[in-house]
Amino acid sequence: MNWLSSLYTKRLLYLFSYIFISCLFYVIFISGIAFFHFLIDHSMMDIEAWVFDKSWTIFLMIKILTLFCLYQFISVKLPAGVGFFNVLKNNKRIKTQDIVGVLTLLFLTLVIVKPEFEDGRIILISKVLIAFFSSFFLFSLDSVLVYFLERIFPHSDFEKSTSLVIYSLLFGALNYFQFGSELDYLPFILIVHFFNFYFVLVKKSIKSLIFFNLCLTAPAVAILGLDPVWESGFSILEPQVRLNWVNMTVLIAIVISYWKWKARSKLDLSRSSN
Repeated sequence: MNWLSSLYTKRLLYLFSYIFISCLFYVIFISGIAFFHFLIDHSMMDIEAWVFDKSWTIFLMIKILTLFCLYQFISVKLPAGVGFFNVLKNNKRIKTQDIVGVLTLLFLTLVIVKPEFEDGRIILISKVLIAFFSSFFLFSLDSVLVYFLERIFPHSDFEKSTSLVIYSLLFGALNYFQFGSELDYLPFILIVHFFNFYFVLVKKSIKSLIFFNLCLTAPAVAILGLDPVWESGFSILEPQVRLNWVNMTVLIAIVISYWKWKARSKLDLSRSSN
């Protein structure tokens, strides 16, 4: 692949613009919040507590504003009939193998993290719901941007493989640093991005992506305690083990190998019937 090819350069330009605008909004939001809190004589500790309490809402607002700004430039290049409000139209349906893959991934995640309910744990339903829906929309919005770029600048088969890694690292790093997460949460952030982009670039199914984020990403954050923002402070369960780099690699390998096997089996069946 020519890394300096025109299409690849344009994709990266949009992605880095997205990252830059997101970081800019982040600085503006945090600075504005600090300014108004200082006006009413709040201490730095009060400001940090307020920002922490509203973190998921702040991050989601930043994502929405960032995508909205960049969409103004992207929309004029999109093919007819493709837009933000009809992203699900004419999109590939959820295949049985996608459902099996996601549920397998969820089961293996449960086995690895061994979530438990701790005695005396206070559950705030409002916080659980905020974490659930904010994580669902936040990670989905990142993938919608890549979906639009795929429609404008289609990836070759080889570019899809390399882009999965590059995009996951770029967006994983962006969210990791904005969330202020501990390093333990980075594998989870990366694995979510990897599968989101896999559904967009390889399977070309936003519906499967939504299923993935509803059935795995959001529950893992809000219920299992794999929350990169609030950690397990407001989740229903407490994970005894967090995903590490080895776990992440094995999970990706298992699910992708299953999907590849199903694709080859379908291709062989089609050839034999002909």
